[in-house]
Amino acid sequence: MNTNEMESYSLWRPNSFEVFQEARRQGARIKLGCHMRMGGVTADVLLKGRFLEVTGSVALFEIKMRETLPGKSKPVDPACEFSFSLDQDAPSGATEKMGYSGRASILENRTDEDGLPQRMLLRLSRQYVTRRLRRDKRLDWNAENTGLLGLLVIADLPANRQDLSARLKDYYKLHGEKKPGLINISAGGACLCVEEDLARRPLMAHELYLFLLAPKAAGQGELPYIFTGKKVGLSRDACEQGTALRMRFLYELDWAKSPSALHWADVESSGSGRLRHLIRDLSDIAAPAQEKAVGL
Repeated sequence: MNTNEMESYSLWRPNSFEVFQEARRQGARIKLGCHMRMGGVTADVLLKGRFLEVTGSVALFEIKMRETLPGKSKPVDPACEFSFSLDQDAPSGATEKMGYSGRASILENRTDEDGLPQRMLLRLSRQYVTRRLRRDKRLDWNAENTGLLGLLVIADLPANRQDLSARLKDYYKLHGEKKPGLINISAGGACLCVEEDLARRPLMAHELYLFLLAPKAAGQGELPYIFTGKKVGLSRDACEQGTALRMRFLYELDWAKSPSALHWADVESSGSGRLRHLIRDLSDIAAPAQEKAVGL
């Protein structure tokens, strides 16, 4: 699960251990990283399995897979680190995937006849981190697929098609020779190489990015993909020039409902269905070409 995007640090309240019960109910895949003795040596290990029983902060963890991690072990802290993800209903009615991670200590280690851990009794920490996980496939973008690409800052949404067209014409007059580079894209957001000033600009509360993409693969008369979005992060090493800006889409221009006044559909929680289809089609095209290149 990639992830993308939102993190928060929380303290468990007495009734907040419900998330561990939910992990048991959903049969969530639990990952547990520990520094411990396994197979006759002390090492950093990764254990994967599920919760069989949960009582408050104490969980019975059944191990399905064990892996000794490469490299020099680091016995800094005897505690373990757990992580898992859950499907949860968002306020919009859509289902989103949330990740949980925190600390755990081993109360009891039940081993098999070879001395390998089979079940553990864990005490889970009252502190945890939550993350909204990436819900969609992220496609590495091939620049040859780009027909038109733009990213600009707007203080208010275009009122109609004429207003939108005028803003884009002004944008391309000023930035025609300095187009951003699209690194990757998903139905919920994109990562672009942009000028340093644009990436690090502190946007005012009412300002948004306006993102436009017209793929070369689009059929004749097919309208471009236009979104408003917000910055969720920067990457330093992804661009030869400029800075990689990660953005999450908030609203998508719905051309079908915009004969004159523009209609913006909320896609923050669900992602863009139209863009999801484009990514699927481009992925299907790319896969046979990659197989041919390696002689499959």
